[in-house]
Amino acid sequence: MLTSAVRKVLQGRNRLEQVSFRTFRAYHSFTARFTSPNTVNKKGSVEGLAGYARRNYLVPVPEAASIEELNARLLAQYPAYGSRHVLADHEQSVAALHEAEREHLLALPAALFGNSK
Repeated sequence: MLTSAVRKVLQGRNRLEQVSFRTFRAYHSFTARFTSPNTVNKKGSVEGLAGYARRNYLVPVPEAASIEELNARLLAQYPAYGSRHVLADHEQSVAALHEAEREHLLALPAALFGNSK
């Protein structure tokens, strides 16, 4: 348990959060979603996908003149990955699942992108 965020695990996914963590969440405008205790089955697939991305896109360490160039190069590789079906039992491609998930994502503050508008 991440004790800097959670003071007490309640029933199911409910948690009693630390005051400092609630303040952090409010400042950064996100909602915390906790997994149920003793259900680590979803964590492995996320870590597996992070490893896949690291091995396939960041090894060897890519060289670029700017972060914009690197981002453009990585985005150019997305269509090939987006057409994949991650698991055999998934009928939808990665791109289709991503589009379905987009409506649930929170907008990022413009300050993260260096925009002062």
